[in-house]
Amino acid sequence: MRYPGSSLVVTTKGAGRMAYIDWTECLKVGHRFMDQDHERMVACLNQLVEALVGDIDELAGVSRHHAIEGAFASLRAVTEAHFRHEEAAMAVQQYPELAIHKAQHDALLAQLRTASDPLHSPAAGASIQFAIRFWREWFEYHVENYDVALADWLLASTRTE
Repeated sequence: MRYPGSSLVVTTKGAGRMAYIDWTECLKVGHRFMDQDHERMVACLNQLVEALVGDIDELAGVSRHHAIEGAFASLRAVTEAHFRHEEAAMAVQQYPELAIHKAQHDALLAQLRTASDPLHSPAAGASIQFAIRFWREWFEYHVENYDVALADWLLASTRTE
């Protein structure tokens, strides 16, 4: 479904809720903390999309601008916390791809910072939409190409201790 003024496509869920990414089994990597963190990250992205394109009456009396700022801040905070969690686990388990994996994290965080800088500009909506698309594509690629291998490594490392 497309919304006026937005090129984002979302699916409608029950009770008028929307999802830009549906949390499904295919996004799970098989490691508890990673899956829990990833699910929270997806929920935050969906909240940001809802703040950007959702029905203004459902924003609990908050202006769309404030709803977007709050949702974007939550997405950044949850993403940063997850990265710290993953990077600590990689360091403890001496994951050989830690530097490459961390560079991926750093690239996303730099993009999120760049997108949040112009939040008060007239082009903020376009900047946020770009960040949402970038985050989603990055997330799906990163989970498949980096986090699955990391989860397997962490699970194997804890079994051998």
